[in-house]
Amino acid sequence: MDKRIKTAVILAAGYGSRLKKYTDGVPTGFVKVGGKPIIIRSIEMLLSCGIERIILVTGYRRENYEALVEEYPMLEFCFNPRFIEDGSSWSLFLCRKQVANDDFLLLESGLIYNKNALIELLDCREPDVALITDRTKKKRGFYALDNGDDILSSVTKDKDLDLIKGELVGMYKLSSDFYHDFCADGFEHQDLLKELDYREYFWRMSLQISSMYLLKSPYVKWYSLVYPVDVKYAEEHVVQYC
Repeated sequence: MDKRIKTAVILAAGYGSRLKKYTDGVPTGFVKVGGKPIIIRSIEMLLSCGIERIILVTGYRRENYEALVEEYPMLEFCFNPRFIEDGSSWSLFLCRKQVANDDFLLLESGLIYNKNALIELLDCREPDVALITDRTKKKRGFYALDNGDDILSSVTKDKDLDLIKGELVGMYKLSSDFYHDFCADGFEHQDLLKELDYREYFWRMSLQISSMYLLKSPYVKWYSLVYPVDVKYAEEHVVQYC
């Protein structure tokens, strides 16, 4: 396991509006699966793998996340006041002062996953890694393509393309070099940074600036909660592994 990595960043600014009743008054991370909010599952999983700093980039209902510091004092917060207007790339850019020179894990707040997901990322020798798996049953996702070399070459939302390497889990290992390049490029292209989803910006990075390795694992169990049906699926097929 990579002992250097002690920091994680969780992107948690969005509305989660497609989850309807589940996010009525709470952000996505507070949706419960198996009786426990998925953000608590994620925090505890990260701590069990040696993570010591967890930076939450918040937006909608920031106070819900900030209240967690009483039980989890290692939490830090970065607020994105323009979480409605600007995308997830901008949220990632905003926490650059807190990340500083750390290598770190990056993940989304709407995920439920097993411990293998973190272990696979931390054990991988490549410095900049996107975790992928076979396509899940989700209606909506991001899918990675390569050129036969396990390097991210494209991202698509079309899950039926024959050339898809795998579905992006929403979990990454990033080196400080990659993140600094991301921030420098984003500073020069702020309109693009605000427009693109972070996964699309990573595609740009991998093609033009710094390669991102695609790590495909059959041992990772996970699901992303986007629609109400995803909560039911996670309850029935994923939570028992987590």
